[in-house]
Amino acid sequence: MQSSEKLSEYDNKMIKNFKKLIQNDTLVLKNRKIVQSLQFVSKLNVKELEIQYCKNMIPELTDDSITKLTIYGYGIENIDGFKLNNLQVLELYNISSIKNIVSYVNLKEADLSQNTKLDISPLQQLTKLVSLKLKLCQLKDISLLKNLICLETLDLSENENINIDSLKYLINLNDLKILRCKLQDISPLSKLINLKLLDLSENQFGSLGSDYLSPLQYLQNLSDLKLVQCSLQDVSFLSLSLSLVLLNLSENRLRNIQPLQNLVNLTTLNLERNLLENIQGIQQLSRLYELNLGHNEYVNISSLRCLAQLIKLKLCHCQLNNISVLSTLINLEELDISQNINIVDISPLQYLVKLKKLELAHNSIQNSQALMNLMNLQELDCSYNIGFNITPIQYCIRLLRLNLSNCQIHSIFELRTLVNLENLSLTDNCITNIFPLQHQTKLKILFLHFNKIFDFSALLNHPNYHLYKVELQQNSQMAQTHAELKLAYKMQQVDIVNVQHQNFSKDFQRTITKLSQTKKRINIYVKQLYMHQLQFTGKVVLHFQSTNFIDYQ
Repeated sequence: MQSSEKLSEYDNKMIKNFKKLIQNDTLVLKNRKIVQSLQFVSKLNVKELEIQYCKNMIPELTDDSITKLTIYGYGIENIDGFKLNNLQVLELYNISSIKNIVSYVNLKEADLSQNTKLDISPLQQLTKLVSLKLKLCQLKDISLLKNLICLETLDLSENENINIDSLKYLINLNDLKILRCKLQDISPLSKLINLKLLDLSENQFGSLGSDYLSPLQYLQNLSDLKLVQCSLQDVSFLSLSLSLVLLNLSENRLRNIQPLQNLVNLTTLNLERNLLENIQGIQQLSRLYELNLGHNEYVNISSLRCLAQLIKLKLCHCQLNNISVLSTLINLEELDISQNINIVDISPLQYLVKLKKLELAHNSIQNSQALMNLMNLQELDCSYNIGFNITPIQYCIRLLRLNLSNCQIHSIFELRTLVNLENLSLTDNCITNIFPLQHQTKLKILFLHFNKIFDFSALLNHPNYHLYKVELQQNSQMAQTHAELKLAYKMQQVDIVNVQHQNFSKDFQRTITKLSQTKKRINIYVKQLYMHQLQFTGKVVLHFQSTNFIDYQ
């Protein structure tokens, strides 16, 4: 629509209605049955337009200000009626035709994923394209793309048995994803000398032999490689990939990683969910800062003692019982040794004074003295350690997140020093007294359900200005409901659970009605209820979960 044209009454109404929907120069039209014409959009001067599920719309628009267009089909089958001279980014889903795409001479990025019946031949004329996504398009042949020599990013994932021979012409590619494609030949990749990021995950290379992946050794600029869930048993093909910095080999069948010792530039290595028994050779990786060995149930971790530079380490689900080797890793900031049921002694951790995040869940730890030294901890998960001694935690005064669920704790007196806590979970313990929590005025999230608490006044008698989520269920029912209602005035969303008919007093209903008038959303999870008690107004939502309705006589 040209600016000189007189605006119709319809267009003026649309402009007035939709100006208030514009945020950050973006207009989203979602399921708008009243929108029949798009021509009013040209008067809004938006830069980004998103159209979702607008079945009755006439797909025609002339606009020079829009630089990004996103369309979720379901009523719009093509883009023939869109004349957008300055369009740079195009995202189309459930579209059957892109014939008009050739008119977008300035287009730099296109996402045409999940268009299974699409003719991609018009793309060959978009020689300025820098980024292209064609996931789940049922493509077999991509020879039409060989002229797109400016492409830097390409995603061809989930196109089974696709022929990638034409990729050898796209020498400027630096980011390539070909996941879940049942690849038969990757030799064309050897020509992509500028490639930096490559993801070939979920292609079953294991039965093809290590030579099948040998073309990767020619990618001298490759820094990030993902081969997740590829059934690999051998990684000798990587021995010459000296430029690698990030390597993900998780969910394979590796038992030996000796060939990786040559990859001296590696900083991040993911070997999760393999069959590793030893990690001999890893000690040569002097620049390694992040290592994931989780879910290798029989791994020998003795070689870790040489990796003093490590900052992040995951050893969850490894059936460990002795972690003495970890005492040398003095630069660790994040450590996960959860789900190792045989770990009883964590004294080696006392030397890891730089730790900020520590995962100890689902172990058998009772002596926790080592935690006294870890005063830089910000996140600590000790859940599911029956009989866990929480006394040393009082010295971890920088803690922001703490999980002590399922530890059979009776007293939380020691937690009074943790005044910086924002997230605290004490679920499923034997706690009766929560008065120490009156010191935690910065709490945002608090879980106290499944305890033996009768008095919640510690939460009610001091300011909890930051608290937005609290769960108190499975304590004393009357005390719980009273506390939830009082706390509700300080929270944006209120969840009241396991309510029974005896709690639906007139005072209760008056309080709920008053809360609903403050524009808060209130979720009441009802366990047992008289039918005549359903008398609420405002934004109150009743959730009937295993509810026993009692007929009112």
